[in-house]
Amino acid sequence: MSDPDFTKYKIQEELQKGLPSKRKILSLLLDLLKKDIYPSLSDSEFYEIVGYTYQLNLDYKLNLDMLFYPIYNQLQKRIKKLYGDDKRVEMEQYLIENFNFSNRVKKNVSQTQNLKEARSTSSKVIRFVSFLLFLIAGILVLIVGITIYFSSPSVSFFKRGFVIVVIAVGVSLIIVSIFFVSR
Repeated sequence: MSDPDFTKYKIQEELQKGLPSKRKILSLLLDLLKKDIYPSLSDSEFYEIVGYTYQLNLDYKLNLDMLFYPIYNQLQKRIKKLYGDDKRVEMEQYLIENFNFSNRVKKNVSQTQNLKEARSTSSKVIRFVSFLLFLIAGILVLIVGITIYFSSPSVSFFKRGFVIVVIAVGVSLIIVSIFFVSR
């Protein structure tokens, strides 16, 4: 079973089934990465088989989002882990050039950018709300501490210590609020 053409045949056979197994197709593709089994298989031949699998999905009018792209994503992760990001990008470029794969790649890139923007926006909102909460709490605690301190001139030593702690907590809350903004 060390013939890449046989692997292509097995992938085609699997895709012709009514309900193809993503796990089996991924396993067949991952086996091709094993240099001890396929020592003479070049990178471009491997990319060609991945593109062939993509093309078969199109030919059989199978749902690419449900079948091919999960396989492709797992394959990308494995290639990145084994060979680094350069090989993953090389495979993607090969598929773009030879199999008109660019639509999906652009869609993936835009989805990733949208997700990052959404996370960034929600992070900014959370930081701003935290800033406001700490700032308001700090100002209120500071005002209460100053009011208690100046409201009664004959404050005992223990009450004066408590008031100083309250003022210190208020100032600390204001400093924490500034920390949230500066990050």
